[in-house]
Amino acid sequence: MTDRPDFDFDSQLLDPQLLEFARRFDPARHLPDAPPVSAEQIRRNAERREAHEREWRANPLSRPLHHFWLPAVCVAGILVLTVVGVAVLRPYLGPGLTGSPPTSPSPSPSRPAGPARPALLDLPAPNGAAKQMLEDLADVAAKQTPRTPAMFIYVRRQVWVAGPATEPAVVATDVQTWLRGDLSGYEQKTTLPPQPAGVHTAQWTQQLPAENRPTLQTHAPGGYAHPIPSPSLQAGLLAAQIGKAYGYHVAAGVADLFQLGLEPAQREAALQVFAAVTNLAHHGRVKDRASRTGIAFTSTDPGTGVREVLIFHPDTGELLDYEKWVSGPDGEIFVDAYTLYLDIRTTNSRP
Repeated sequence: MTDRPDFDFDSQLLDPQLLEFARRFDPARHLPDAPPVSAEQIRRNAERREAHEREWRANPLSRPLHHFWLPAVCVAGILVLTVVGVAVLRPYLGPGLTGSPPTSPSPSPSRPAGPARPALLDLPAPNGAAKQMLEDLADVAAKQTPRTPAMFIYVRRQVWVAGPATEPAVVATDVQTWLRGDLSGYEQKTTLPPQPAGVHTAQWTQQLPAENRPTLQTHAPGGYAHPIPSPSLQAGLLAAQIGKAYGYHVAAGVADLFQLGLEPAQREAALQVFAAVTNLAHHGRVKDRASRTGIAFTSTDPGTGVREVLIFHPDTGELLDYEKWVSGPDGEIFVDAYTLYLDIRTTNSRP
């Protein structure tokens, strides 16, 4: 085997012009060459490093102090961050972490405290004929004579929604609308005086108090905001409209439709949609908060316990009363909101 010839890396692998370029722009070209290091010197340096490492492993305290700075700084930083974090987060920690006594939770803003709410309506025990009764009521609605054509469809409602827990009295709002077919018209709202709490019957359903000044709003075409501005006459299409606008809150969607007045065919479709709701119950004839006789139905959400009450006129299928009842933490059921439909008719007069 022959010996390998001497190999000049720079002259035989690199292009001469590239080599000249690298030498000309070498940042270390002005520095003096390093003194030569013999193989013996390299060996002694390696043995010295190994001896230092063996000594440090055998006696860690013999290391220079700067070897301990980084661990000490890390430990101190962790302690400082822990103390500061506990001080900042202490108000948000539970009683088991802070050692402070538990505090009573503040009442939910949607639940009026104490007696400042209307009483529950007296509903008879439910029976299993809800679907059939609603379908029969839809047939009754379909046979009604359409309203006399006029400039406006007039709807009067009394609306109450649970206010803050500090609210001292049950306060309702009277809402009157005069709407044209293009959803233009007028909307008048009057805040009613406090009504007696803990009773079934609402006040100011016949006439408004003279001392309360109403506010009047004018709506341009399409200006009256309603989630379903053009309810379909077909139950299947109307169900799709309600599903898109209200999700699974079908009962609330059906109730809101009556803000538009609803002609007999539209009422029939709305009742058919409501008849398809699950967890439906029929409670027979009851008195609503305006002392009117109607047929009561309830739809209860088994997950949340929310119960929606709808009372319809037995001869026309028009909605008289819509209510939402909620279960409290202790299982008590109370009224969370109600809407009374006091008047629906056509008229040529305006406010």
